[in-house]
Amino acid sequence: MTDTRRDFLKKAALLTGAASLTNMIPASIQKAMAINAPEGSTYLDAEHIVILMQENRSFDHTLGSMKGVRGFNDPRAIDMPNKNKVWLQSNKKGETYAPFHLDIKNTKATWMDSLPHSWRNQVNARNEGKYDKWLDNKRNGNPEYADMPLTLGYHTRDDIPFYYAMADAFTVCDQNFCSALTGTNPNRLYFWTGTIREEQNENSRAHVWNDDMDYGTLKWPTFPERLEESGVSWKCYQNEVAIDTGFEGEEDVWLSNFQDNALEFFAQYKIFLHEPHLIALEKRAAELPGKIDELKKQIAALPEGDKSLKKLKQQLRETQSYLDGVNKERETWKQGMFEKLSDREKSIHKKAFDTNKNDPDHRKLVTLKYNDDGTERELQVPAGDVFHQFREDVKTGNLPTVSWLTANVIKLSDTQLTHMLLS
Repeated sequence: MTDTRRDFLKKAALLTGAASLTNMIPASIQKAMAINAPEGSTYLDAEHIVILMQENRSFDHTLGSMKGVRGFNDPRAIDMPNKNKVWLQSNKKGETYAPFHLDIKNTKATWMDSLPHSWRNQVNARNEGKYDKWLDNKRNGNPEYADMPLTLGYHTRDDIPFYYAMADAFTVCDQNFCSALTGTNPNRLYFWTGTIREEQNENSRAHVWNDDMDYGTLKWPTFPERLEESGVSWKCYQNEVAIDTGFEGEEDVWLSNFQDNALEFFAQYKIFLHEPHLIALEKRAAELPGKIDELKKQIAALPEGDKSLKKLKQQLRETQSYLDGVNKERETWKQGMFEKLSDREKSIHKKAFDTNKNDPDHRKLVTLKYNDDGTERELQVPAGDVFHQFREDVKTGNLPTVSWLTANVIKLSDTQLTHMLLS
């Protein structure tokens, strides 16, 4: 009988006679490996599907150095017009670079800003299928790093051990690419709906830019709706949604889903009726007039020609525009409207925007102090468990057939995120 990869790892751990191999495998993965599937079962027998999308990392950047995958040792890698393999990228100066290791632990690679990842630079890097313009189109926006070939950097097992352990223990697919050669939100539209167009023809607008969508503006069918129509249970988990719910300062980037749940962009889900959002509208309507009055006083107190006037007047215009938008929205979306929705509308709204509201700490930050190679540091982190409701549904047997996780933490390094996943 042929061993599966999971069987092989179990036996290898036993045959070593020591804990060295098992110590390399995170406890959460060991627990999953210990579950023996019934003989003869396949993936079609799975009772639950849990989907988590992470972004802005290519396969080669993350797992390209793993044995057995079509990564950097791909025997069928394409040749470019200059006869080099695709790995050897050249810039307009004629300089050629090969892939190199981005050492998370001993360099500041994680903190060197992101590279361009939107429609224009993606298409230009591809260069009509020649794949030879990566260096010139993926330059770092920071002048200090602009000439570094960072687009060719990759991580290894030492950098992201959790991901490698997952790939070792289970199945990794090495032919995953962008659904669309563009940025975050359009690819999330593919993730949630399978398309970036309302109608499948060339006259229907392709939403290829992040700014092509906003809350409640899109209308085509989504995958969760198809599950709803088929009677398949589903839910989207997040700490809190991205639309304004009253967070201030650092709270928003740490505690909201950072627009990772694209269902907020679809009109049929009625995101504007999310209860914390309606409460936040009233809060903004009450506090913004005071801010406007204060700005007017500051402007009136300054002499003409003062350097601060231009900035203050701009702040006044922006704050007034913000208040106008809040009041317009308050006229359209009111308390009590949710109860007038159809049963279907209520159902998909509740399932799409399920939050950690049952965790009393889900809207709080706490200060975390830690030692960074001898240097004492601190940062603000979520006080609660960002997967609280998901874990509760697992414990109580209420996990639906299909679950989407839209994690909120965006300010962690790869190493810190790995530690979080291990817990």
